[in-house]
Amino acid sequence: MLEKLNLKKEKKKKVLLVMPAKYGIKDVNLPLYLLFIAKPLLEHGYEPVIFDCRIKNYKTNLKNLDDFICVGITTMSGEQIKYALEVSKHIRKINPGLKIIWGGPHPSSMPEQTAANQNVDIVVKGEGEETIIEIIHSIEKDKSIKKIKGLSFKDKNGKIISTSDRPLRDINKSVDLPYHLLNIKKNYLGAYYRFGYVSSKGCPHRCGFCSNECNYGRKWVGKSPKIVVEELDKIIKTFHPKRIVFLDSNFFVDRKRIEDICNLIIKKRWDVEFYAMVRCDYLVRYTTSFFRLLKKANFKELAFGAESGDDRILNLITKDITVKQIVDSVKILKKNGFIVLLSLMMGFPSETESELNRTLDVYDKIKTIDKNARINGLFIFTPFPRNSLTNLLIEKYHYKLPEKLEDWTKEWGFNDKRNITWINKKLKSKYEGINVCARIMFINQLLDQWSYKQKIAKFGTPLMVYPIVIFNRFFNILAKIRWKLRFFNAPLDLRLWQLGYSKTKGMS
Repeated sequence: MLEKLNLKKEKKKKVLLVMPAKYGIKDVNLPLYLLFIAKPLLEHGYEPVIFDCRIKNYKTNLKNLDDFICVGITTMSGEQIKYALEVSKHIRKINPGLKIIWGGPHPSSMPEQTAANQNVDIVVKGEGEETIIEIIHSIEKDKSIKKIKGLSFKDKNGKIISTSDRPLRDINKSVDLPYHLLNIKKNYLGAYYRFGYVSSKGCPHRCGFCSNECNYGRKWVGKSPKIVVEELDKIIKTFHPKRIVFLDSNFFVDRKRIEDICNLIIKKRWDVEFYAMVRCDYLVRYTTSFFRLLKKANFKELAFGAESGDDRILNLITKDITVKQIVDSVKILKKNGFIVLLSLMMGFPSETESELNRTLDVYDKIKTIDKNARINGLFIFTPFPRNSLTNLLIEKYHYKLPEKLEDWTKEWGFNDKRNITWINKKLKSKYEGINVCARIMFINQLLDQWSYKQKIAKFGTPLMVYPIVIFNRFFNILAKIRWKLRFFNAPLDLRLWQLGYSKTKGMS
């Protein structure tokens, strides 16, 4: 007698998590925020599958998704939206009934506009660790999602519904990310030179240009020192990185927490360097003993946003720092033996040419104080949605953000002169020239400091290293001449460098 067959359909357990991007990028960071989402999925018995479009071609690798409950796609504002839409359309074509959920910085800042797109079913606003579990439970039970916090979606009539925001989650619940879901040794070689780690989320400060406010509401949550060091210990023992980068927006919010972390690190005696972000108004208040503690814990590089060399502009953007604090911070970090990394911006509304020139002068002054200071860019101001500076632009300068999700890649981009619509064409050309000159000089500084193995990790193969170094050194000579003469218009040679460098990195 034949055994009775169990015809009951097995419950689906797989959840696809997608990092959208141009395929073929050689040097990629760990998709940490997908790992943050994967962690609770594993805890609730699901099987998260991370698909990194930078490493695999979705057109040839995403063919059958019948075993998946849903798809989660993360994206930032700008060009990444283009790739996120391409993946969404592909998934919709091969499996029309699969729910497509978007999250990340851009959907969180423009949830209704994102949800209105036909290739997006649900938008998660803010953190998604708890939200994704509730969505999946609703899908499994065929229940309404209207009571789930932190969502925007279309109802059956096409009307956009937004639920109330979800409060910040206790970050101490996000412990021991599931790195085993990634083939780090094969696909993320750069992680051994700069392993990314997140110990806190958010920032309490009010910088008018920052996207943090609409994501975290000027709130900050940090992991306990004990958990931080326990996690770092596991990372170091498993992956043996040379440097760990704290990717926190503001690592130094709680000084006592930093002191406790440092004291615990010192006890471990790791042979690992640390990098973190700080504010220059913090630096000028710190004591020599605090810097000694950081050094003893092997913090090597501290970074801060300087933004402008003009005090009026710093007040305009509510940065709450001064030019003096910027300059003093460079002196302090050099005196205490730290590598200095900072960034500057230009193209703010109402910024005059003399104010711009003061920013260039501060760049030169920093290099005079510390020739090894790393100024990673003089970036063109980018108006991110839903912050106070962008709201000012909309009210006073009639600035318009893209009206549809698909328009963000056509009309808007990070560090893109297309954004600064209030500035005339000639001055835009100058901004572009300054931006590329500063970037060339920074890249060449890094090339001089990186080891041969780091260069291979960055550019893919040994055959690429020397041609890229020679290429960049040639354009560095031109950039330095332009900088010295303050001649930045007609930057055709600089655009050639941009094209060449983006191709060698496999970036768009």
